[in-house]
Amino acid sequence: MYYIILDLEWNGTYSRKLKGFINEIIEFGAVKVDENLQVVDTFESLVRPQVGKKLSGKIKTLTSITNEELQDGLQFMQATSRLKKWAGDAVFMTWGTSDILALIENCRYFCGNERIPFLKRYVNLQ
Repeated sequence: MYYIILDLEWNGTYSRKLKGFINEIIEFGAVKVDENLQVVDTFESLVRPQVGKKLSGKIKTLTSITNEELQDGLQFMQATSRLKKWAGDAVFMTWGTSDILALIENCRYFCGNERIPFLKRYVNLQ
């Protein structure tokens, strides 16, 4: 059994489609560990913004990610597809619920799904 510890970065941006704000994911980071909590592999993917074209100054400072780096990122659907393939049937874990809620929000916005299509088992580590 493997466990995926997921850490997301996002940029709060205004969506005309929603007529409100969305926390648009700009980076997927994850570590895969085994049942002994030994690191087996890592995953990282920058996501090219499709809603907000520029990062807020606060997010640039917090993440050290630049607008230029994101231009070479994958689209959200491509990044989630690669994450799904990499993770396999692992249990996903996050520290608190903010990352998983942002992922649900992005899946709803970009895929039309109310659920995360590849998430079968989830643990809030808090």
